[in-house]
Amino acid sequence: MFQNVYVSLRDKDCIARFKLDGSGVITPLAPVDAPGGPAPMATDSSGQHLYLGQRFSRHLSSFHIEPNGDLTLIGRIDVKSDPNCLFMDRTGRYLLSSYYRGEGLHVHAVAEDGALREEAVAWEDTALSAHSFQTDPTNRFAYGLHIAAGIGPNAIYQYSFDCVSGRIAPMDPPCIVARGQAGPRHCCFHPTLPLLYACNEQGSSITSYHIDTTSGRLTEKESVSLIPAGYDGATGCTQIRITRNARWIFAPLGGHCSLVSLRVAADGALSVADHAPMDPGPRAIGLDADDRFVLAPDTRTGYLNVYSIDHDTGKLGLRDRSPLDKNPSKATPMWVLATKP
Repeated sequence: MFQNVYVSLRDKDCIARFKLDGSGVITPLAPVDAPGGPAPMATDSSGQHLYLGQRFSRHLSSFHIEPNGDLTLIGRIDVKSDPNCLFMDRTGRYLLSSYYRGEGLHVHAVAEDGALREEAVAWEDTALSAHSFQTDPTNRFAYGLHIAAGIGPNAIYQYSFDCVSGRIAPMDPPCIVARGQAGPRHCCFHPTLPLLYACNEQGSSITSYHIDTTSGRLTEKESVSLIPAGYDGATGCTQIRITRNARWIFAPLGGHCSLVSLRVAADGALSVADHAPMDPGPRAIGLDADDRFVLAPDTRTGYLNVYSIDHDTGKLGLRDRSPLDKNPSKATPMWVLATKP
């Protein structure tokens, strides 16, 4: 059984396409044109629609995913700034987006045909460096992460989310400041426990936060460093993914050039299990639809790498790799995701 794999290539104005088989072998397919600096992507729960943010042209585009994995454009809307991340709410009725330079968070409704509606139902002005924005598994709360590094507030903005109207309302307090200069960038959620896991760009760490099930307010629990003992070079963490059974979390560690796997205990506590070598420019990672592989395109070499997951040990093994483009070193991959036909 094959899966569709999509990688947005910002400087090639296209979405690279691949087929992934059950053994981890990838086959390149014809790319899809997507002018305007394609970057973040998201799919709905049905796997029938793909949404793309174009950072240079400031657009959000909607595509229908054809049975053969090809993409058909069904709509494109203007947005106020450069979209940085996209996530669907848990009903698939709303698309949440964040804007790094636009200093804000956005919610758009999805029409019956899968296209995005032009007028946003919610826009929240926050601060420079808004990196990601998504709802928790209950779909009652939403969180917007902002990095540090002297340009951002080093904080997670917290909101109640109305899944009927798509409206958001700030909590009290409206944000929680990360300890030190951690720089929360992306997050994922435990599927059964009230926990948010944030990857920290400046801190090169993963911090877990308890979610109050009544108010949605966050409380920091623990922070686990991704940096291996004895390494003192520059590092940075960009994305985070959790398996559907919540046993493993994965994050790329720049500088050290490794893909880190972390074991998730029954109570949600984390411990580092493995550092798998990566190409020099790790940025985006994704999981296949069956949680058997980590997909990791590289920003410097321009290759898509496929790592197998040992679910007993957390060890990662390189299974296959393929160039993203005819001139792979200039491809600039920004996002990767996989869907089943």
